[in-house]
Amino acid sequence: MISRFKIKAFEVSQAIDCRGVLAGLGKHYPVIWSDPPMLALSRKRGQYLILTRYGVIALTNASLQLEEKALLLVRPFLRKPIEKINNYEEIKVIIDPAQKIRVIFDKVILPLVDEKFLLISSMLLCQSVGLESYEKRVDPLLDQLSNEIIRLSKRKMLFRTSFLTKNANQIMILQQELVTNLGVLDKPALTWERADLEFLYHQLADNFELPERVEILSEKLNLLQSNIKNAFDIISTNRMAGLEFTIVVLIILEIILFLFGLG
Repeated sequence: MISRFKIKAFEVSQAIDCRGVLAGLGKHYPVIWSDPPMLALSRKRGQYLILTRYGVIALTNASLQLEEKALLLVRPFLRKPIEKINNYEEIKVIIDPAQKIRVIFDKVILPLVDEKFLLISSMLLCQSVGLESYEKRVDPLLDQLSNEIIRLSKRKMLFRTSFLTKNANQIMILQQELVTNLGVLDKPALTWERADLEFLYHQLADNFELPERVEILSEKLNLLQSNIKNAFDIISTNRMAGLEFTIVVLIILEIILFLFGLG
């Protein structure tokens, strides 16, 4: 018998206390997996909640009512929750015993309802949503810094090293989070258990273009770092030139005063 449902992943905060989730919600709902946490809200209905450290959660086979309930359940464990959820993705799941594992655009075809299949699918969908969040944070930084460097090169502004320092720190944090939190380039230990889990993992990673998107995002962050370094170099050069000019003016003034004094 063929059945269909959806997996939906959406960003709910900047970070989630996953240990707190396991300790709190784990008392009321079966814990299927601990890293990332996967809780069974209703095994009979195939409804599961998957959470990530970087603030994205996923729900399988969920109604609007279950989405609202899940948001209430996780709210105590959110750090800097997002008031309006607008960053989300969905993927359709088709359970067909006559089919092999396949991923086609926005569909994943599975031969049976397997909790680990659902976990792999949810993890990668969460990573895709998480990457989009980072992409939305990096692109405005590129625009701001480009405009700042243009104004700086035309000397139409005061030197704002505080702006550059703030952005340099933000870029370092983004790079750190991209590697440690998202873990896009780290294949989960779950995939070592079975060949079909690894196959599904690679199929979905390619479908969401995760490696390519990580590479592009890394290049943008490297470009930001390079632009900030160039901006600091321009500021340093201009300040040095201004200092040299001031010294020359002072020397000339001393000479004039000396000559005037002799006269």
